[in-house]
Amino acid sequence: MNKAISIGFVSLAFAGLATAAVTPALVATPAMEGPHYRWTYEISVDSFEHLVAATSTPCHAAKSCGSFFTIYDFVGYVPGSAIAPRGWKVQVAFTGLTNRTQIPTDSPSIVNLTFVYVGPPLSDRGPLNLSGFSALSKYDAVNPDGSFTYQGEVDGFSGQAGMDAGVGSIEVPTADTPIVTAYYRLAVPAAGAASNAFPLFGSN
Repeated sequence: MNKAISIGFVSLAFAGLATAAVTPALVATPAMEGPHYRWTYEISVDSFEHLVAATSTPCHAAKSCGSFFTIYDFVGYVPGSAIAPRGWKVQVAFTGLTNRTQIPTDSPSIVNLTFVYVGPPLSDRGPLNLSGFSALSKYDAVNPDGSFTYQGEVDGFSGQAGMDAGVGSIEVPTADTPIVTAYYRLAVPAAGAASNAFPLFGSN
Protein backbone atom coordinates (compact mmCIF):
# COMPACT_ATOMS: atom_id res chain seq x y z
CA MET A 1 0.00 0.00 0.00
CA ASN A 2 1.34 3.41 -0.94
CA LYS A 3 2.34 5.76 1.82
CA ALA A 4 1.12 9.34 1.68
CA ILE A 5 3.81 12.00 1.78
CA SER A 6 3.17 14.87 4.16
CA ILE A 7 3.96 18.14 2.41
CA GLY A 8 2.80 20.50 5.12
CA PHE A 9 0.08 22.95 5.98
CA VAL A 10 -0.33 26.58 5.06
CA SER A 11 -2.33 28.83 7.36
CA LEU A 12 -3.82 32.18 6.54
CA ALA A 13 -2.50 35.13 8.51
CA PHE A 14 -4.67 38.14 9.16
CA ALA A 15 -2.57 40.97 10.60
CA GLY A 16 -4.14 42.46 13.71
CA LEU A 17 -7.22 40.21 13.50
CA ALA A 18 -8.07 37.88 16.39
CA THR A 19 -10.02 34.74 15.51
CA ALA A 20 -12.25 32.34 17.37
CA ALA A 21 -12.15 28.73 16.23
CA VAL A 22 -11.39 25.15 17.20
CA THR A 23 -9.29 23.71 14.38
CA PRO A 24 -8.24 20.04 14.16
CA ALA A 25 -5.35 18.88 11.94
CA LEU A 26 -3.69 15.59 11.09
CA VAL A 27 -0.38 14.99 12.85
CA ALA A 28 2.24 13.58 10.44
CA THR A 29 1.75 10.45 8.34
CA PRO A 30 -0.61 7.69 9.56
CA ALA A 31 1.48 5.15 11.50
CA MET A 32 1.18 1.40 11.00
CA GLU A 33 -0.26 -0.37 14.05
CA GLY A 34 -0.62 -4.09 13.46
CA PRO A 35 -2.42 -4.56 10.11
CA HIS A 36 -4.01 -1.09 10.32
CA TYR A 37 -2.99 2.56 10.45
CA ARG A 38 -3.39 5.01 13.31
CA TRP A 39 -4.49 8.48 12.34
CA THR A 40 -3.62 11.04 15.00
CA TYR A 41 -5.02 14.56 15.21
CA GLU A 42 -4.41 17.65 17.31
CA ILE A 43 -6.55 20.74 17.82
CA SER A 44 -5.82 24.42 18.11
CA VAL A 45 -8.17 26.46 20.29
CA ASP A 46 -7.95 30.16 19.51
CA SER A 47 -7.62 32.88 22.13
CA PHE A 48 -11.27 33.97 22.02
CA GLU A 49 -12.58 30.42 22.28
CA HIS A 50 -13.79 28.58 25.38
CA LEU A 51 -14.11 24.84 25.77
CA VAL A 52 -17.35 24.17 27.65
CA ALA A 53 -18.02 20.73 29.11
CA ALA A 54 -21.00 18.72 27.86
CA THR A 55 -23.85 18.31 30.34
CA SER A 56 -23.89 14.56 29.68
CA THR A 57 -22.52 11.98 27.26
CA PRO A 58 -23.14 10.43 24.87
CA CYS A 59 -24.56 13.55 23.22
CA HIS A 60 -27.48 13.18 20.85
CA ALA A 61 -28.05 16.87 20.11
CA ALA A 62 -25.45 19.58 19.55
CA LYS A 63 -27.35 22.03 21.76
CA SER A 64 -26.60 20.03 24.93
CA CYS A 65 -23.15 18.92 23.90
CA GLY A 66 -20.99 21.89 24.95
CA SER A 67 -17.76 21.97 22.94
CA PHE A 68 -16.92 19.32 20.38
CA PHE A 69 -15.50 18.70 16.94
CA THR A 70 -16.50 16.08 14.39
CA ILE A 71 -14.37 14.51 11.67
CA TYR A 72 -16.64 13.23 8.91
CA ASP A 73 -16.43 10.12 6.73
CA PHE A 74 -13.51 8.36 8.40
CA VAL A 75 -13.17 5.60 5.80
CA GLY A 76 -12.08 2.15 6.97
CA TYR A 77 -12.66 2.83 10.68
CA VAL A 78 -11.66 -0.09 12.92
CA PRO A 79 -14.42 -0.50 15.57
CA GLY A 80 -13.33 0.32 19.12
CA SER A 81 -10.07 1.96 18.07
CA ALA A 82 -10.89 5.66 18.65
CA ILE A 83 -8.99 7.31 21.51
CA ALA A 84 -9.55 10.68 23.19
CA PRO A 85 -7.19 12.45 25.63
CA ARG A 86 -8.04 13.17 29.26
CA GLY A 87 -11.03 15.49 29.55
CA TRP A 88 -12.58 14.30 26.29
CA LYS A 89 -14.82 11.46 25.15
CA VAL A 90 -15.27 10.06 21.65
CA GLN A 91 -18.50 9.11 19.90
CA VAL A 92 -18.73 7.15 16.66
CA ALA A 93 -21.85 7.48 14.49
CA PHE A 94 -22.95 7.52 10.86
CA THR A 95 -24.48 11.01 11.14
CA GLY A 96 -23.40 14.14 13.02
CA LEU A 97 -22.76 15.34 15.59
CA THR A 98 -23.20 18.71 13.87
CA ASN A 99 -24.28 22.19 14.90
CA ARG A 100 -27.42 22.91 12.86
CA THR A 101 -25.86 26.02 11.30
CA GLN A 102 -23.17 23.97 9.55
CA ILE A 103 -23.46 21.87 6.37
CA PRO A 104 -20.42 19.58 6.03
CA THR A 105 -19.94 16.80 3.48
CA ASP A 106 -21.26 13.74 5.32
CA SER A 107 -22.02 10.33 3.79
CA PRO A 108 -24.68 8.40 5.76
CA SER A 109 -22.81 5.13 5.08
CA ILE A 110 -19.39 6.14 6.53
CA VAL A 111 -18.75 6.69 10.23
CA ASN A 112 -17.92 10.05 11.79
CA LEU A 113 -15.71 10.63 14.82
CA THR A 114 -16.93 13.21 17.35
CA PHE A 115 -14.68 14.27 20.22
CA VAL A 116 -16.65 15.87 23.07
CA TYR A 117 -15.13 18.01 25.81
CA VAL A 118 -16.20 16.80 29.27
CA GLY A 119 -13.64 18.48 31.54
CA PRO A 120 -12.40 19.14 34.12
CA PRO A 121 -12.38 22.09 34.21
CA LEU A 122 -15.95 22.85 33.19
CA SER A 123 -14.66 25.71 31.06
CA ASP A 124 -11.17 26.08 29.58
CA ARG A 125 -10.08 29.18 27.70
CA GLY A 126 -7.77 29.30 24.67
CA PRO A 127 -5.21 29.65 23.32
CA LEU A 128 -4.65 25.91 23.65
CA ASN A 129 -2.99 23.19 21.60
CA LEU A 130 -4.21 19.71 22.46
CA SER A 131 -3.14 16.35 21.05
CA GLY A 132 -4.03 12.68 21.52
CA PHE A 133 -7.14 12.34 19.32
CA SER A 134 -6.79 9.25 17.17
CA ALA A 135 -8.39 6.24 15.50
CA LEU A 136 -7.37 3.27 13.38
CA SER A 137 -8.27 2.89 9.73
CA LYS A 138 -7.72 0.00 7.36
CA TYR A 139 -6.20 2.53 4.97
CA ASP A 140 -3.27 4.92 4.96
CA ALA A 141 -4.07 6.79 1.73
CA VAL A 142 -4.97 10.43 2.37
CA ASN A 143 -8.03 12.31 1.18
CA PRO A 144 -7.08 15.98 1.68
CA ASP A 145 -10.65 17.15 1.12
CA GLY A 146 -12.40 15.68 4.17
CA SER A 147 -14.66 17.80 6.37
CA PHE A 148 -14.79 18.78 10.02
CA THR A 149 -17.07 20.98 12.09
CA TYR A 150 -16.70 22.35 15.58
CA GLN A 151 -18.86 23.91 18.25
CA GLY A 152 -17.52 26.10 21.04
CA GLU A 153 -18.18 29.27 22.98
CA VAL A 154 -16.73 32.73 22.48
CA ASP A 155 -16.46 35.80 24.68
CA GLY A 156 -15.87 39.31 23.42
CA PHE A 157 -15.05 38.51 19.78
CA SER A 158 -16.11 41.52 17.67
CA GLY A 159 -18.65 42.35 20.38
CA GLN A 160 -20.23 38.88 20.14
CA ALA A 161 -20.65 36.24 22.85
CA GLY A 162 -22.19 32.80 23.12
CA MET A 163 -22.01 29.60 21.13
CA ASP A 164 -20.25 29.58 17.78
CA ALA A 165 -19.58 26.95 15.14
CA GLY A 166 -17.50 26.50 12.02
CA VAL A 167 -16.62 24.12 9.21
CA GLY A 168 -13.37 23.36 7.40
CA SER A 169 -11.24 20.88 5.48
CA ILE A 170 -9.18 18.10 7.06
CA GLU A 171 -7.22 15.06 5.92
CA VAL A 172 -9.04 11.74 6.35
CA PRO A 173 -8.51 8.15 5.16
CA THR A 174 -9.61 6.96 1.76
CA ALA A 175 -9.74 3.53 0.13
CA ASP A 176 -8.40 5.13 -3.05
CA THR A 177 -4.85 6.22 -3.73
CA PRO A 178 -5.31 9.76 -5.02
CA ILE A 179 -2.62 11.61 -6.93
CA VAL A 180 -2.06 14.63 -4.71
CA THR A 181 0.10 17.47 -6.00
CA ALA A 182 2.05 19.79 -3.76
CA TYR A 183 -0.10 22.70 -4.89
CA TYR A 184 -3.35 20.90 -4.02
CA ARG A 185 -2.15 19.73 -0.60
CA LEU A 186 -1.11 23.28 0.25
CA ALA A 187 -4.19 24.99 -1.12
CA VAL A 188 -6.86 22.85 0.57
CA PRO A 189 -5.82 23.51 4.20
CA ALA A 190 -5.66 27.21 3.40
CA ALA A 191 -9.24 27.08 2.18
CA GLY A 192 -10.24 25.32 5.40
CA ALA A 193 -8.53 27.97 7.46
CA ALA A 194 -10.39 30.69 5.62
CA SER A 195 -13.77 29.10 6.35
CA ASN A 196 -13.02 29.23 10.08
CA ALA A 197 -11.74 32.80 10.20
CA PHE A 198 -15.27 34.13 10.59
CA PRO A 199 -17.38 31.48 12.38
CA LEU A 200 -21.07 31.89 13.02
CA PHE A 201 -22.06 33.04 16.50
CA GLY A 202 -25.09 32.69 18.71
CA SER A 203 -26.66 29.51 17.23
CA ASN A 204 -26.62 25.80 18.05
